[in-house]
Amino acid sequence: MGRKIELEPLDHVEGVPIGSCLIDYQMAQHIVKRLELIQEHLEGDLYYLAEDMLVNKFQTIKHSFPNPVVDQVHLEVKGLAGSQTYPEAGIKNSRMAIDRSTITEIFDAQVSQIFELIDERFLALEAEFPQEQISYIILSGGLGSSPYLYEKIKKRYEMNFGFRSKNSASVRIMKVLEPYVRLSSSQHRRSLTWR
Repeated sequence: MGRKIELEPLDHVEGVPIGSCLIDYQMAQHIVKRLELIQEHLEGDLYYLAEDMLVNKFQTIKHSFPNPVVDQVHLEVKGLAGSQTYPEAGIKNSRMAIDRSTITEIFDAQVSQIFELIDERFLALEAEFPQEQISYIILSGGLGSSPYLYEKIKKRYEMNFGFRSKNSASVRIMKVLEPYVRLSSSQHRRSLTWR
């Protein structure tokens, strides 16, 4: 059996409302705004209808984003029977078209907040421990398994496009195989962990 790697956080970070669930919430808000345009044709609470639309296909799309590269995705509107079309709400054949740019915008809002948090941590560590080098940023949790987030963080911190600090010269980005498993702590290695 291989040697167990244990990590020690350099700093404590309070929880921040960022993550995969907020992507669902923001997408539900987007869908609700569009469903409001045809509310008289729907039964039930619009937010519950939006949540139903996000259960299966959207979860697959979210977990594989940015792939596949398509201009739009189509989600079945659960409250519409048959094949109904409402162009004002972007609905054709009882399916709502969601532009890739909308999904990207929702993801980017989360990524931007994560960047702010990581930047802040790096700068605080640089001020307190200027000689310390961060070896890894470890992505865990629901959004931590996102290929989109991984690409963005790798580009910004490992490839140094958009951010540099004395502590990040050799940082590597890692994803945990089981994103909901908590990482143990010891004094063997130092890392920033994103959950």
